[in-house]
Amino acid sequence: MKESEDNAGELSIEQYIYRTDRYRSTSVAFPFPTPLFFEPEDGPILQRLHNDPAIKETITSTLGKHDIKPQMITFDKQSKPGYPAGGEIAVTVVRISIDVRDHSPTDAWAAARRDVKALLIERGFGDLEVELIDPQRSYLPSLFPVSPKNPLVTAYEAKRGEILEIVEDALKDAWTSISLFRVGRTSLSTQHAIVIMVRPLTEHDWPVLRWRIESLTNTQGVSQAKLAVEFMPGYWGDLPPSRSPSPGEEEIGGKSFERQFRSEPMMGTSIGVLGEGGGGTLGGFFQLDCHGRKHTGFLTNSHVVQPAGSTPEAVQKEYNYYGCHYSARKDHPARSQVRYFAAKDVKATRHAAEKRLGTTVANIARLERDIHDRRAMDLPFNNLLQQKVQNQSTVGRLEKMKAVLETMPRILGQVLCASGRAVTKSNRVLDWAFVETPAHIQSLFDARRGNLLPQRNALHGNDPEEYDCEPTYDPPEPEAFIQGFSKIEKGQWYFKIGGTTGLTTGVCNGTQTTFRLQGEPVHVLHDKAGMVQRTVKLDQDTVNEYVILNAKHGHRSAFQQQTFCRSGDSGSLLIDAQGYIAGLVFGSLTGLCGPLNAESQYVEAGLATDIRDVLASIAAKTTKRDSNGQLIGAPGTLSVA
Repeated sequence: MKESEDNAGELSIEQYIYRTDRYRSTSVAFPFPTPLFFEPEDGPILQRLHNDPAIKETITSTLGKHDIKPQMITFDKQSKPGYPAGGEIAVTVVRISIDVRDHSPTDAWAAARRDVKALLIERGFGDLEVELIDPQRSYLPSLFPVSPKNPLVTAYEAKRGEILEIVEDALKDAWTSISLFRVGRTSLSTQHAIVIMVRPLTEHDWPVLRWRIESLTNTQGVSQAKLAVEFMPGYWGDLPPSRSPSPGEEEIGGKSFERQFRSEPMMGTSIGVLGEGGGGTLGGFFQLDCHGRKHTGFLTNSHVVQPAGSTPEAVQKEYNYYGCHYSARKDHPARSQVRYFAAKDVKATRHAAEKRLGTTVANIARLERDIHDRRAMDLPFNNLLQQKVQNQSTVGRLEKMKAVLETMPRILGQVLCASGRAVTKSNRVLDWAFVETPAHIQSLFDARRGNLLPQRNALHGNDPEEYDCEPTYDPPEPEAFIQGFSKIEKGQWYFKIGGTTGLTTGVCNGTQTTFRLQGEPVHVLHDKAGMVQRTVKLDQDTVNEYVILNAKHGHRSAFQQQTFCRSGDSGSLLIDAQGYIAGLVFGSLTGLCGPLNAESQYVEAGLATDIRDVLASIAAKTTKRDSNGQLIGAPGTLSVA
């Protein structure tokens, strides 16, 4: 506990995290949890600091009176974009980085911070805040998968229902997820902990709640280890296809595929519906055999291909509740036209190609001048000639790419059937859609080649062995394709190819995560025989989902949690080490404190539906019935193209 500070009583989750972090002391009124976004101060304050060049020496001297040795002193603008309570507003902070191994006593940090603040006020810098932090030890948790064989998993699952009751009673609708993970700054320093994510700004007496849960989960007799309890802000949900901006809104940038441009659709291709700028991911190609007809197309998420925002609200609501049945008329508004790439990604790719083309043409002009000069001086210039040829080749490739991009987005198909926003009777999310590709479009590409598996070297070392998983991933060369269907298994290694983050790998956590459904707990269910769907109210307003966690090597060969998927990856196939489809990625779990993600700030774990649930739902959506609801035909079956 920090000097003169107390974490008891009603506190916001942000204050609680700050007050229990021994390695951070700040004068900022509302201490947002890390990670924070920093950029160097470049405004009027910087000029004033330049006029006081001895300021850092004076701060260092003040810290020395408390036996604190700063490693670095910087003047930064600090913010937490997207976080409520003013996270977007940048605050200028004197950031003092400390390594406690230099014997800087943490119990003196609060007093030292106050003295530095007083010094700044005295010198006319009262608008600067002060933060002391050990960046290698402050609270920055990564989540790692637990082994399904660990006895603590059994102990946790035996008490999960009671834990849920305690959390529901204490936090009502303010909690978002509950699960067991290994938690730590890196994989070398973890403990098993029940992680409870809550909405930002949630207030409670956190030590009391932690004590109640820890008392319930005392694991004596199962293991000498004891389950810790961690509270942190976070949320879960769809990986939403970013929509077109409303009038007056700033347009959100797309993803450029200039560096890895492929004009043929394949696993991981960006897709979107007609009338929307954003989109999701083409999962892979399949054949749906239904009532004597064969339909070639691809899987993605239902929410990726939902009717465009310009369609009537009633149409969108009906689609989300009921999806789209195979027997729906062809011009039904739920049957959206799907294109590739998503419109905003076409725009981003075109912009990147034009920019690189301009740079490359300028390089060629410079090389020609250099070649001319060296020839005049009778100096060798073969290397410059090779560079010129390479740049000319790049120009040719970019010109061809621009010509193809002028024809994009291209129509790829139309929704044939979809789940809507459904939940199974076993309380798991269903979120799939089958998009049929008509024959005249199929003739333009090879659907089977769209299911090409990446070679082992494409994993860049993130193979099953790195996660201590078996079997190894080693598809036959020169090429291999998706093998068929399997299932999601806890503790196993998987990969996905998404439209935004591309190829990423991860391990399924050893126990399912319980999520609180957002909004009204009314969802669509169907029985195994495929009876006409209906809206029902669930007995409980939670779902239990598989979570896929990604980690990569960090400092000193330790692992840190990394992002498995982001917005735009919706619809990616989850594929196992043997090349079989285990599931369909539909959402993410996002902790609002943890390792920094360079592109989206927060790392995100993946949520996936077991492919067996998808296949069962497809069967229900394609079962033919008469006007009385009686079965008059077999359900459709899905196979890999």
